[in-house]
Amino acid sequence: MNHRAYYQNREGTYFFEASTDSYSRNAYASMGYIMTDRRTVPRLNMRPRIESKSEVLRGYLKHFPLVVDVSESPVADALIELMSDRDIWEGTATELNKAIGSIGVVNQMFQSAIAKILVANGIEVSRRKSNGRLLIRVAKGGKA
Repeated sequence: MNHRAYYQNREGTYFFEASTDSYSRNAYASMGYIMTDRRTVPRLNMRPRIESKSEVLRGYLKHFPLVVDVSESPVADALIELMSDRDIWEGTATELNKAIGSIGVVNQMFQSAIAKILVANGIEVSRRKSNGRLLIRVAKGGKA
């Protein structure tokens, strides 16, 4: 249920109606607004906009990129081990899962952090369609 309340600034000169959920209450409190009742509200003004959590996170990530340490990635380790004695491997995701001994983790190698580990080790991964099948190609030394 979405209850409504009246908020005012500390000086009591600016009033508006908004939601009473905890996120809104905390956001307005951080901007210096307090909840009040209808009796003290002489007029309503437009309420200030509250950014969503995803908008706030996007703003932070512009200035402070998220760093994820995946140096202990079993997928990257398994692919590096697979490619230690060959230059190119090509097959389906199921075949690659069998080749590296993991089930259902092949799609992780297309995550940017894991892809960076593979590129740093001279391994490139690409996908292509052939006769209606999606093939994955893993190559060493830019042979993808």
